[in-house]
Amino acid sequence: MDAASGDGLSGRDLIGLGGLLVGAIVVGTLLGLWIDSAAGTSPAFTVVGVFLGMALGALGFAVRVRAASR
Repeated sequence: MDAASGDGLSGRDLIGLGGLLVGAIVVGTLLGLWIDSAAGTSPAFTVVGVFLGMALGALGFAVRVRAASR
Protein backbone atom coordinates (compact mmCIF):
# COMPACT_ATOMS: atom_id res chain seq x y z
CA MET A 1 0.00 0.00 0.00
CA ASP A 2 1.14 3.48 -0.78
CA ALA A 3 1.10 5.85 2.21
CA ALA A 4 -0.22 8.70 0.05
CA SER A 5 -3.26 6.75 -1.12
CA GLY A 6 -4.56 5.91 2.34
CA ASP A 7 -6.48 2.71 2.89
CA GLY A 8 -7.28 0.37 0.02
CA LEU A 9 -5.63 -0.62 -3.20
CA SER A 10 -4.14 1.86 -5.64
CA GLY A 11 -4.84 1.92 -9.35
CA ARG A 12 -1.57 0.17 -10.08
CA ASP A 13 -2.52 -2.61 -7.67
CA LEU A 14 -5.89 -3.06 -9.40
CA ILE A 15 -4.28 -3.20 -12.84
CA GLY A 16 -1.87 -5.83 -11.56
CA LEU A 17 -4.75 -7.87 -10.16
CA GLY A 18 -6.56 -7.71 -13.49
CA GLY A 19 -3.41 -8.79 -15.28
CA LEU A 20 -3.03 -11.68 -12.88
CA LEU A 21 -6.56 -12.91 -13.60
CA VAL A 22 -6.28 -12.52 -17.36
CA GLY A 23 -2.81 -14.05 -17.46
CA ALA A 24 -3.85 -17.11 -15.48
CA ILE A 25 -6.84 -17.75 -17.73
CA VAL A 26 -4.86 -17.21 -20.94
CA VAL A 27 -2.03 -19.48 -19.82
CA GLY A 28 -4.49 -22.18 -18.73
CA THR A 29 -6.32 -21.96 -22.06
CA LEU A 30 -3.14 -22.08 -24.14
CA LEU A 31 -1.81 -25.00 -22.13
CA GLY A 32 -5.11 -26.83 -22.60
CA LEU A 33 -5.07 -26.16 -26.35
CA TRP A 34 -1.52 -27.45 -26.59
CA ILE A 35 -2.33 -30.63 -24.67
CA ASP A 36 -5.47 -31.13 -26.79
CA SER A 37 -3.49 -30.85 -30.02
CA ALA A 38 -0.82 -33.25 -28.76
CA ALA A 39 -3.32 -35.79 -27.42
CA GLY A 40 -5.78 -35.52 -30.29
CA THR A 41 -8.68 -34.63 -28.00
CA SER A 42 -10.84 -31.69 -28.92
CA PRO A 43 -12.12 -29.46 -26.13
CA ALA A 44 -11.42 -31.60 -23.08
CA PHE A 45 -8.12 -30.18 -21.85
CA THR A 46 -8.98 -26.70 -23.08
CA VAL A 47 -12.02 -26.61 -20.83
CA VAL A 48 -9.98 -28.00 -17.94
CA GLY A 49 -7.29 -25.38 -18.62
CA VAL A 50 -9.80 -22.53 -18.59
CA PHE A 51 -11.32 -23.64 -15.30
CA LEU A 52 -7.93 -24.33 -13.76
CA GLY A 53 -6.74 -20.89 -14.87
CA MET A 54 -9.82 -19.27 -13.34
CA ALA A 55 -9.32 -21.13 -10.06
CA LEU A 56 -5.62 -20.31 -9.82
CA GLY A 57 -6.27 -16.71 -10.84
CA ALA A 58 -8.91 -16.36 -8.15
CA LEU A 59 -6.57 -17.87 -5.57
CA GLY A 60 -3.76 -15.50 -6.55
CA PHE A 61 -6.21 -12.59 -6.52
CA ALA A 62 -7.36 -13.46 -3.00
CA VAL A 63 -3.81 -13.85 -1.72
CA ARG A 64 -2.71 -10.49 -3.12
CA VAL A 65 -5.78 -8.63 -1.89
CA ARG A 66 -5.39 -10.14 1.56
CA ALA A 67 -1.72 -9.17 1.68
CA ALA A 68 -2.48 -5.61 0.51
CA SER A 69 -5.24 -5.14 3.07
CA ARG A 70 -2.91 -5.83 5.99
